[in-house]
Amino acid sequence: MQTITTKYLGPTDTKAPRVKAMTSSGHRGSTYTVEWDDSLNIEGNHADAAQKLLDKLGWRGEWRMGAMERGYVFVNATDHNSPKLMAKQHDWRG
Repeated sequence: MQTITTKYLGPTDTKAPRVKAMTSSGHRGSTYTVEWDDSLNIEGNHADAAQKLLDKLGWRGEWRMGAMERGYVFVNATDHNSPKLMAKQHDWRG
């Protein structure tokens, strides 16, 4: 299953801050970079970049967002070919 990851790119001498979205395959043409939008929060900026990449690639489905150390990851929750995992509640009473 393909995932999308995003990362923040800080400002340079010639460019404003940006967010870059890329697929896990890393194939050429499978990235999309957007300028930082001050009207959005951090998660909104990353979600915007991921959505624009999804639109560019024509990928559909219900995607979920999760935080990573250096950005965010987006996974397709409706991918029927991937195993479904459920976190189980653990009884810590001993």
